[in-house]
Amino acid sequence: MTEDSGERHELLIEAELMRPLGGPVALSRKRVTVVGEWEAVGPNAPAQLWVYSIRLDSSESKRTTPDGAYQALQAPSQETVTGSQAWVTILCRFADATDFTPHSVSYYEDLFGSIYPALGHYWNEVSDGNIPDLSGSIVVGWYNLPRPRSYYMYDQDGDGDEDRDVERLREDCIAAGDADQPDT
Repeated sequence: MTEDSGERHELLIEAELMRPLGGPVALSRKRVTVVGEWEAVGPNAPAQLWVYSIRLDSSESKRTTPDGAYQALQAPSQETVTGSQAWVTILCRFADATDFTPHSVSYYEDLFGSIYPALGHYWNEVSDGNIPDLSGSIVVGWYNLPRPRSYYMYDQDGDGDEDRDVERLREDCIAAGDADQPDT
């Protein structure tokens, strides 16, 4: 939490307290009032606030319409992504770097786990538990792209900096791995 003065504090807060207000993402950058108890962590660590209650300030519970009238904030969209989310990660390398493998397939598989700092943990945290894990995600490869690095990485906008041609990378990497993957 950041106070008006700019001072920052770490809050210890149960997700259930934030759910009625739309969860942590909905509360981001909103003015809130919290009630809690300071908890000392250690001699050199800043104290943390264990939050017992949280509410939106009245200035955040209303918004102005174009005609100047106030209107209550809308509830968070009900069309949210929920449940386990499976991803396919295709590992590809440039045709002129086929001997370069930055990490093993198992390294990338571990990134989908549910233990910090894995992606499963991240999505569970930022979705307020709505995306509990990435079960069913797979990692395939390494596949060799049909062209050298210079075909995919070049100055696209004339600013002198090398840019990724994401479309070329996406198309060729998917094509390289497509034959090995079932259509589901």
